[in-house]
Amino acid sequence: MFGIALPGRLSVLIVSAAILLSVPLVYAANSDVTSTEGWFSVVWGDGEPGSNLTAEVYTLTTPEGKTSDLLITEELARSFGGILALNRKYIAVQGRPGIARIAGSSNSVIEVASLAIIQPPSNNGALAPEGDESAAVSGSKPWVSIMCKFSDYDDEPKNLAYFQGMYSSTKPGLDHYWRELSYNTVNIAGSDAYGWFDLPESEAYYNPTDSLGGTNLSLLANDCIAAADPSVDFSSYAGINMMFNSNFDNGYAWGGSRRYSLDGVTKSFSITWEPPWGYSSITVIAHEMGHGFGLPHSSGMYGQTYDNEWDVMSDSWANCGNSRDATYGCLGQHTIAYHKDMLGWIPADDKFITNGYNATVIIDHLAHPSPSHYRMIKIPTDDPSYYFTVEVRMKSGYDVKLPGKGVIIHEVDRYRSRDANVVDVDNDGDTGDEGAMFIPGETYRNTAYGFSVEVLSETATGFQVAVIYNSFPWNLFLPTLLQGK
Repeated sequence: MFGIALPGRLSVLIVSAAILLSVPLVYAANSDVTSTEGWFSVVWGDGEPGSNLTAEVYTLTTPEGKTSDLLITEELARSFGGILALNRKYIAVQGRPGIARIAGSSNSVIEVASLAIIQPPSNNGALAPEGDESAAVSGSKPWVSIMCKFSDYDDEPKNLAYFQGMYSSTKPGLDHYWRELSYNTVNIAGSDAYGWFDLPESEAYYNPTDSLGGTNLSLLANDCIAAADPSVDFSSYAGINMMFNSNFDNGYAWGGSRRYSLDGVTKSFSITWEPPWGYSSITVIAHEMGHGFGLPHSSGMYGQTYDNEWDVMSDSWANCGNSRDATYGCLGQHTIAYHKDMLGWIPADDKFITNGYNATVIIDHLAHPSPSHYRMIKIPTDDPSYYFTVEVRMKSGYDVKLPGKGVIIHEVDRYRSRDANVVDVDNDGDTGDEGAMFIPGETYRNTAYGFSVEVLSETATGFQVAVIYNSFPWNLFLPTLLQGK
């Protein structure tokens, strides 16, 4: 098998955030113009299995706790390196009031004309915390599940023991899961669950149009957290999983982050909104918690959201027959090397960057790498926000769920909402077949950027891979060196 790239990606002129920070925000005088500042957060919406429904909500939370939904163009986000570069940052925005994102939402909506990352306000002379948070996730990050039921619907689909057991440190518990995915860089020890709590209003109050995506997420979260607050010390937790007793949004589960002041602590909490179909299979909770840690979706190359079988942040429902628990249903696979690197789980010494030179590298499988070999290859281009990653996936640990084993390549564009697209050279819409799995004797050729990825042999723990550049004649005469750690 070999692959040939489509015509190359056009270069984009990027204005740095540092330049924007030095220029005062200017907008034409108009009575409709609004200016505000606060913490930016992203929440992703995910549809039920087979729906391919997806959504992204950008929210600004002021220091006083007021929330607004933001409409931001892709061009404006590019100026800062894409939407993810803004997540959990303190920003100032100018724009005009927009049409509500969802029916019945009480959030104001701002069509953003300009924005800047700025210094957060002081608090008694000290800077407010977490104004410029790193994307890295490490250490203890306990979550709390709070179960909330609508005033007109008394069903309790799962009991407290079910939700507490979901955080177990043994398989398939989520503490065990995140430890394996992060190579013990992060754990969620100390996670717990509480409820069921009674919401003050009916389901129709939060979703008055009874429509897909019609729920006022801010109002629902505020009321669920308030109902649980007398029983829960939220200052002890990094994340909040809200479990509801009905399909409140008619098809969406949600995950991301929101800024709250709870029990004496003000910070950006990871947060999810889960309907019963979400918490009936633990793969959905793993996916939404991934959003809570800041991970976006990945994808295949077909314009879909849930077609990358190699990533729990895409097709978390693929191959459930390979990995299912009698209590917690379908289990999640690992996330991709690009995401693990984003969260700081792949040390610099375990990542080989080609930088235009030919090399032969041994890569271990991503689930259980050895300390002797690399976990990923990064192949840069002339744009630092656009590159390729090479990883090895095998059926091991939670990756027993995978469709097979091989070398997997992703095209990464940090400006896209779904940054990473798995390379699938047979272009048949199926990322779980041989078109995406490169094995010994097969080569991926990228003519646009002048390199090839050749799979030379299988090792006991992965594959030996050669990266060969051919874009410059002189490079043809460079030796392909065996690159060891």
